[in-house]
Amino acid sequence: MQMKLHPAQQYQKMYPPESSWSDGLCTNCSCSQRFNQYQYSCRVEVCPGEQQDTEDYEYTVDTRASGVCCPKQVRTACKGGGLVYKIGSQWTLPGEEKCRSYRCERSPTTGEAVKAVLTQICNTTCLRSERYVEPRPGSNDCCGRCLREFCEENHNLYQVGEKWTSTLRPCFSVQCVRGVSGAVEMKYTLKTCPQLPSNCPKNNIVRDETGCCQKCQVTPGSCRPHTLE
Repeated sequence: MQMKLHPAQQYQKMYPPESSWSDGLCTNCSCSQRFNQYQYSCRVEVCPGEQQDTEDYEYTVDTRASGVCCPKQVRTACKGGGLVYKIGSQWTLPGEEKCRSYRCERSPTTGEAVKAVLTQICNTTCLRSERYVEPRPGSNDCCGRCLREFCEENHNLYQVGEKWTSTLRPCFSVQCVRGVSGAVEMKYTLKTCPQLPSNCPKNNIVRDETGCCQKCQVTPGSCRPHTLE
């Protein structure tokens, strides 16, 4: 920025014909010959008016610049919805698309604020036992969620209400149920074993065919007919 000097600080300097020079930061002069006379002419650079804040940015004067006529005005912050956001901030605007947001970034080339528009992409891929459910009307959520519709064990699918013997957890039976929250889940129940006879010899206690329960095995030939008198 250029200021006029006090008369006591002003001085005169001679310049040769056809030369040019700067008189301060904003005035460029030249000496030329016309009709056998030498005349000087100067052109004053006019600085643009102060940059007004726009709908998207807030401007300030760059006080670091020196030796220039017109101070540079730089974008130092972003704006959205009537609010000012510093560099690094992220925000959403009510009434716009739920998956759209904004972020105030710093330009890698100029260092000024840049308003970036971000669009979130929803992942709608679910497991084969699930289905994708869109957000409820009136919700502020951008994306929906995967809702479990079937029970799956060892690559087999089961509908709600089905029962089967677990292939992953021996001695357990399984039922596909819908929980209190509405989510589908598997309910495991340990197999109930019959009580052993109290008079079964320890040597005759063995595992049954499932391997889950004990049973009393009577050895063939240990019993024989006997005539009662």
